[in-house]
Amino acid sequence: MAAHQTGTEGRQTALLNPIPKQSEGPYLQTTLSLKPIDGTKVAFQNGIPVPSFEPRQRTKILL
Repeated sequence: MAAHQTGTEGRQTALLNPIPKQSEGPYLQTTLSLKPIDGTKVAFQNGIPVPSFEPRQRTKILL
């Protein structure tokens, strides 16, 4: 079990509810995954690539 420090007392507390590696019981499967493409990890959700939020290089019209 992983442990982390809490507060200024320096006490160690164990994480009591670690995330399971596979679904155990009536839990939903994750929809987000990372797949390696050309040496870079790309985020996919429900099998569709997640778009980037970086600014795109295109013509802008200021109104």
